Amino acid sequence: EPTTTTTTPIGEWKLAMKVGSKTDKLGYSSPLWTNTELLNQASPMQEEADAKYAEYLSVPFKEIRMCVGSPTSNCVTHQFSKTYDNAKALFSSGYIRDATVKRDELLKAFGPTPGSYQDCPMQRPGFNI
Repeated sequence: EPTTTTTTPIGEWKLAMKVGSKTDKLGYSSPLWTNTELLNQASPMQEEADAKYAEYLSVPFKEIRMCVGSPTSNCVTHQFSKTYDNAKALFSSGYIRDATVKRDELLKAFGPTPGSYQDCPMQRPGFNI
C-alpha cells in the first residue's frame, strides 16, 4: 500500500496520507485528494488502512516521499522546484510537468513484473496526470 508523506521545511517527515489496498476511498478520482475532508485520522502509522491526516492540509513542503508497503521503507523521494503550502495545494494544481520524476525508482518501489508494462521513457512525467 503506498504511503504519501511530506516534509516540513526543517526536514522532519510528516505522515500526510496512507493509501491502503483494501478499499478504493483514495483512488485516482477520489475527491479526498483535492478537498479538506480528513479520513481515519486516528489510524496508526503501521496500520494498513486509508487515512488522510491534518498534515495533508497544514504542512508546507518542497520534497515529498512515497513509500510502498511500509510507511518508512521502500521509498521514493522527489524535490520540487517550489514549496507547496500543503499536499492539497499540490494535488489540486492540475497537471504539473516535471521531467525529474524518477521513473526507475518508481518502478523499483512498486515492483511490477517485467514485461507487464511498456518499457519506454515517461510520456508525460510529472504529477496529477
